[in-house]
Amino acid sequence: MRAEFEPELPSFAITEWRTLLGKYRHLVAGLEAGIAPPDPGVLAYFHDGEPVYLTAVENLRERITADLDRTGDLTRSHTRQLVARQHLGLQHIVRGQPGHSDGDALTAVNDYLDTSGVAWIRSSSVTAARELTLLLLLAHKPPLNHDN
Repeated sequence: MRAEFEPELPSFAITEWRTLLGKYRHLVAGLEAGIAPPDPGVLAYFHDGEPVYLTAVENLRERITADLDRTGDLTRSHTRQLVARQHLGLQHIVRGQPGHSDGDALTAVNDYLDTSGVAWIRSSSVTAARELTLLLLLAHKPPLNHDN
């Protein structure tokens, strides 16, 4: 299902959404976080070709590094927490709480993310990234954003 665009959105928001949808998607499995710039921007995850999560970030490289962290603690990445909540039914993920670093949960989250793609748009500032993200979310609300 492709994103439908609301006619009352500013044309630049529609253009930016189409730009994001058309960006090269780096497969998470094997991705080196250093490929992302250390700039603010809008980060999008895709699964099965569809956008599943959209967020504004202060530093694209740092956020992707956190999302790629497979050390066993789901609380170290908001994206990994959202995947665990939506796909494993874990509602309250608290650092140090039993069950949030067990092998089955980690495997499920890692498998989901490994088969996902990630793309980004650089922004001039965090504020600009947040404003753009809000506009993009008016056009389409990816499933992991429903949990926010």
